[in-house]
Amino acid sequence: MHPFAALFLLQACAPGGDSAHSGPLGGESAWEERTGRFEASAGGLRAELSPAGMRVRRGADELGLRFSAWGREGALRAVAPAQPSRGACASADEPALSSCGRLELVHPGLTEHWRVVSLGVEQGWRIDERVPGRGALILELDLLQASHWEIHGDALGASIQGTSGLGWRYSGLRAWDAAGEPLAAWMEARDGGLRLVADDGDAVYPLHVDPTLAVDSKLTASDGSGSDQFGCTVSSAGDMDGDGYGDVIVGAWYDDDNGTNSGAAYVYLGGFGGIDLGSEAKLIASDGAPSDCFGTAAACAGDVNGDGYDDVIVGANSDDDN
Repeated sequence: MHPFAALFLLQACAPGGDSAHSGPLGGESAWEERTGRFEASAGGLRAELSPAGMRVRRGADELGLRFSAWGREGALRAVAPAQPSRGACASADEPALSSCGRLELVHPGLTEHWRVVSLGVEQGWRIDERVPGRGALILELDLLQASHWEIHGDALGASIQGTSGLGWRYSGLRAWDAAGEPLAAWMEARDGGLRLVADDGDAVYPLHVDPTLAVDSKLTASDGSGSDQFGCTVSSAGDMDGDGYGDVIVGAWYDDDNGTNSGAAYVYLGGFGGIDLGSEAKLIASDGAPSDCFGTAAACAGDVNGDGYDDVIVGANSDDDN
């Protein structure tokens, strides 16, 4: 990822996989050009970039994000609207850009960019020269149509609620300089939006900043009921269907399908858009009985039968066969 970037992103991960960001998608075709704007779909959301900023939608929920000011404390520069255009391909200082699939908005002194990634859209900046003054470098973002937002405990992301209360995630903040050295970076909440802050005291310019925007997904059992304890355990299920995306398994140890507190576990498949809520498969023990608590533990077991697909194992710590 590039240093001053953020991502609205939520993603399932395979064992040992990277649960954060995924690579850019689709090259030129990822963005559809319209009059004065570009549109794309990613991770269950619809994104539209125009001179007014980024707008994302999922169903009836909307959220807007606009880069509005940058510089140093007490001397921030307002950012005027800029027309997005298709950006450059890989270069010597950004070899990770393997395609021309990003959009750029050129502002005096820095370039803002947006890319489609597997579960959302990634924002980033390249800052060409050191800004005069003292203190850390600041990038300010206005949140439009957001009802609430708060900074994560690690200060590298934020959770945001859109117009209808849907959860969004703006996270994965990183910053680095021309020598590839990481910079201390963090987010702050402010009236009307967010601040991205980077300590560039010893940095070699140009700098990069990178975060991502994605939908927060909530899982609930389709047949859930009171006291099921869905979520008592959550784990990677490996790649059960062999599609290259990680899947998940969720325990519900007080489910009553085989009698009171017999227990169950639910498997959900991952895919291009994240967790597929419609793929839910419910597991119950064939010999389940009341109080077995099947689902107290659940995990990927690897490929137990050698068929090329990952399998799962589920614990039932109150089974009493012996």
